[in-house]
Amino acid sequence: MIGGLFPEVALALTRAAQTGRAERAEQESQRLQPLWDLFAQHGGSLRVVAAAAAHLGLTAPRGLPLPLCGLDAKERARVATVIEDPQLHA
Repeated sequence: MIGGLFPEVALALTRAAQTGRAERAEQESQRLQPLWDLFAQHGGSLRVVAAAAAHLGLTAPRGLPLPLCGLDAKERARVATVIEDPQLHA
């Protein structure tokens, strides 16, 4: 799911893992740690990625179909803060 939002980081992580460069893969994964933490906090990636995609203007603000519930305003703001980190866009 993150490949659609942060393709450069996802590709770097994947390539490092595929070529056996474990240390480099770990470095790339660390760049994503705040996102991994949000996934853990919210029981998976679906609602976090939906909030991130909406924040980036890729989907409608309330893009999840019923009966799925998106994140509340406080958590959407937290997602926005995490995904605005320049490390995710480098």
